[in-house]
Amino acid sequence: MRCSGWRSWPRVNRGSRTRLARVHARDLRLHFLALPADDRRLRFGRSMNDAAIRNYVARIDFARDAVFGVFDTDLTLIGVAHLARGDDAAELGLSVLPTGRRGGMAASLLDRAITHARACGITLLTLHCMSENEPMRRLAQRAAQAAREIKALVGAIVDKVETGSRLVGDAGSTMREIVYQVKRVSDLIAEITSSTLEESSGIGQVNQAVTQLDQMTQQNAALVEQSAAAAQSLREQAGKLAQAVAVFKLSSGGAA
Repeated sequence: MRCSGWRSWPRVNRGSRTRLARVHARDLRLHFLALPADDRRLRFGRSMNDAAIRNYVARIDFARDAVFGVFDTDLTLIGVAHLARGDDAAELGLSVLPTGRRGGMAASLLDRAITHARACGITLLTLHCMSENEPMRRLAQRAAQAAREIKALVGAIVDKVETGSRLVGDAGSTMREIVYQVKRVSDLIAEITSSTLEESSGIGQVNQAVTQLDQMTQQNAALVEQSAAAAQSLREQAGKLAQAVAVFKLSSGGAA
């Protein structure tokens, strides 16, 4: 058996920033109705009676808008940020019950709403409150300063990315030049290798010719020795013939 007043709710994390849905409409009404009259005026920019509060909550489009809330340990909605979206702009309303105005809850809700607006492509965000709502104005100013700093950081990052892209492009050109020079060196080495092979072949031919000349020189030396021996032999034979001829004497007159 269910207890009286039991309701089925989406999961709620106490103390965390929870995105609210239509089933939380009753919690929203109770939250806004619990705001003191002066807080209602500061939050909505005008005096809001209970009927106006109920009508405001009934008209919230939870599918289009984003509503974030913080529950306390008793599941009482103590902080609400309502981001009412347009095409590329949004209006933000923020309220915190007096019992929850410590510990930076308003700043936390504002940060959550701004983060969601950026993710949705919102380019213009206005804070819906009275100009005399000094706490909200200070929060908005801090958020605007943070946004400017983030924009500056993004710009610096973009510049560094562009510089890195240029450096990468330059490195690519340098690598292509290195590859081209390496190819040229490889071609030169191939040419030198080819020339070396041709020179080696020529040196082999020269060595072969020198060997042939050496062989011919040796053959000529042998022929010279043979010629010298033949000449010596002829000289000896000539001497012997001269001696043999010397025994014969011819008369200077007629026949005897």
